[in-house]
Amino acid sequence: MLMKIGLVECDLAFNIDKHGRETTHDYAEKPVVGAMPPLEDVGVGSETLTVSGRLIPSKLGGLGTLNILRNAQLAGTPQLVTRGDGSVFGFYVVQSVND
Repeated sequence: MLMKIGLVECDLAFNIDKHGRETTHDYAEKPVVGAMPPLEDVGVGSETLTVSGRLIPSKLGGLGTLNILRNAQLAGTPQLVTRGDGSVFGFYVVQSVND
């Protein structure tokens, strides 16, 4: 198993080509007269995990995987994402599924 997203194990039927993780930190501008506006730290922003791969439905049963991902997207429930080496990425919602 390369990665697991909720109930979906990314393996031979659903093979991940690449994944990326983007984190942000938010700041608020404070307007001042005659100077550049200072930034105030307002905390950690959003985090996005992008996964792309190849789904092989006809021979290895990957079509069920696509349905599970779409159902998770429709439900809007956070899915636990882990990597095969045991690393836990955390809980994410499935925002989009493209095929």
